[in-house]
Amino acid sequence: MLFEQSELNALIGMIACIGSGLLLKYALMISKQKWVENFHSTITFLALPLITFIITKVISNNIALSLGMVGALSIVRFRNPVKNSLELVVYFALITIGIANSVHMKWGLTLTITIVILILISHFFRNTILIGRNNLNLSFTEGEPLNSIEITTSEKIKKLDESKFLSHVFFEKDNRSFLYSLNSTEKKNIESIYNEYSNDEKTKSIRVDYA
Repeated sequence: MLFEQSELNALIGMIACIGSGLLLKYALMISKQKWVENFHSTITFLALPLITFIITKVISNNIALSLGMVGALSIVRFRNPVKNSLELVVYFALITIGIANSVHMKWGLTLTITIVILILISHFFRNTILIGRNNLNLSFTEGEPLNSIEITTSEKIKKLDESKFLSHVFFEKDNRSFLYSLNSTEKKNIESIYNEYSNDEKTKSIRVDYA
């Protein structure tokens, strides 16, 4: 056989992890969760399940290593300020690669090569619907006050749909209208949106909440 049964099972498990993360991302996209429509979230959804799978394979039979891994991940999460979810995932990946290479080098190399391929593929398609055109959304700004605005419109507005400040949009069937929710840490951004759409003929109502 080209692969042993255990290796074949591991390969299937890795593919399942990547596929499951991708399916979850698209389920959220279909649900109009704009915060997943960016490069950062795509890599997070693809890589994090794979990283967890690899580290479980490596430390599953070593209690001491398992306890050490918990401590290492805790230090990264709580002692180091992170800017977004992808940065945190990269730190986890680097720790996992180091441990995997010291225990079973094939797992470390497999994880490294797979993540590099995922990043390059995602970068190639980053301006398509497969990844999402939005920049990193503000959902991951920890501890920062957010200014928000909700705009109810009579029809879809393309500029709002593509806004980097868009959090989500809902279609209200009862009154046939669209509800756009946008957030920003900068008050001036929300004020600019308000000034642009307060007198728009498509706008039904606007609600603003400043931090």
